[in-house]
Amino acid sequence: MVAWNGGREATRALHEAMGGHAKVFCAQGAGARPDAGLPRHAVAALESHGVHADIEYCQEGSDIAIGETLLSRAADFGADLAVMGAYGQGRLRELVLGGVTQTLLDTMTVPVLMSH
Repeated sequence: MVAWNGGREATRALHEAMGGHAKVFCAQGAGARPDAGLPRHAVAALESHGVHADIEYCQEGSDIAIGETLLSRAADFGADLAVMGAYGQGRLRELVLGGVTQTLLDTMTVPVLMSH
């Protein structure tokens, strides 16, 4: 499973984890780039390396809700690895609002490859 937000970190993580079958999970959270809703570049990169990829979208939500949804969907379809860019917010923002990266670090239920 690839957690895709269109950022540099997500792109790097994608290329570090090529292999098998992938599901690209695209969610629009507080830190998402404006073009993150168009994950076709991630799918094209995977497919150019022989990796079949499906896209799944998630409704907008808080970063914590997106992190929890990522882990829930990974369990639903039996992902054996989650791949994502790791991005930290300022300490105060993370303390008050949380973040996808921190949520996955705190509660991961599947191995997670993070790239920064």
